[in-house]
Amino acid sequence: MTVSLFSILLTCFESCVLILVLDLVLKRRKQFRLIHADAVLLLMVMIGLRLGFPVTLFYALPVQLPAVLNPVTNFMRQEFLPGFSVIQLLLGFWITGAGIRGFTHLRNHLYVEKTASRIRQCAKKTSVRELVGNSTMPDYPVYISASIQSPRIMGKDKSILLPDLHCSRHQTECILLHEIRHLENHDYLKKQLVEWILNVWWWLPPVYLLRRHISLYAEVMADGEAVWNRNEAGQLEYALSLVEVQKLLHPDSPKQSDNSAFSSFYISDDAEVLAWRIERLSERDFIAGTSGFCLVSLAVLAFLSSFVALEPAFLPPAADYRYSQSDLLDSGLLISHKDGSWSFCIDGEYMEIRNPASEFLVGVPVIYE
Repeated sequence: MTVSLFSILLTCFESCVLILVLDLVLKRRKQFRLIHADAVLLLMVMIGLRLGFPVTLFYALPVQLPAVLNPVTNFMRQEFLPGFSVIQLLLGFWITGAGIRGFTHLRNHLYVEKTASRIRQCAKKTSVRELVGNSTMPDYPVYISASIQSPRIMGKDKSILLPDLHCSRHQTECILLHEIRHLENHDYLKKQLVEWILNVWWWLPPVYLLRRHISLYAEVMADGEAVWNRNEAGQLEYALSLVEVQKLLHPDSPKQSDNSAFSSFYISDDAEVLAWRIERLSERDFIAGTSGFCLVSLAVLAFLSSFVALEPAFLPPAADYRYSQSDLLDSGLLISHKDGSWSFCIDGEYMEIRNPASEFLVGVPVIYE
């Protein structure tokens, strides 16, 4: 496996196309009803693997595109500054940006962990079963505090943080069912993996769209699994509870969303995401299985895309191998073989000659076998 300029360019192209397909599948459900959650997950995994390993595999077949890649290669080799080519400058810019984002992410991670720890120390501690009085639900620690803005999973600790709201028992149960699914699906760890991919590919705009769609997917799956055993009426009650809780959280600004620098460290919801979640709740078959044909087609598409290795195609620099007439006379030899063929030798290099009487070879010494 090798990493090259063209493997990175191919990775960018394929990832952008797949992200566009993902965007269409999630936003235009009427046109893509045959594609369900498992196919969407496979598509996300394909994008993640491509971005995580922008390499040319050993079995890839070279495809030469001189009309496109030759100008790109020439531009990248140009010296932008003395001793520094364009590709070196861009690579340095890329690595510097990734390093800054990675350092900022680690610093924010430590801050969020400390903040979450302080909140848990000061908050009222209870548990899922104690809070809703349902012994059949999975039991996790629950912390209630006025400093928490919305229900969330914050940090790597397997606990649920709730704001100090006056919710009904049914509303509280719906909130906890949703957050429990986030915990059991390990959505926090998945979100951190996506953030690190974003830290590396920070300059590629479609990756930000990918992050948003992965977050939406996690929310929809949490809702779908939370109401999977409920009938249509139960799903409607769950959706109404989500809307009512949202009004309690943001009575003055229902469209409020969290776009802070620390939003990547917890699972939380905003009104825009909530609207999308409720719309998906009406599609019960979204979390059902996709047909085997669609899944196999996606897998084959991923496999076939790895068969291509883009390359430029430059003609040999003939000007570097030309000799003057005096060079031919001083260093060249014509060789007449017994079978009637002719060869020309110069500086230890041999080549077949079809016309030994050429004007360029007049005066060159001849050796007969």
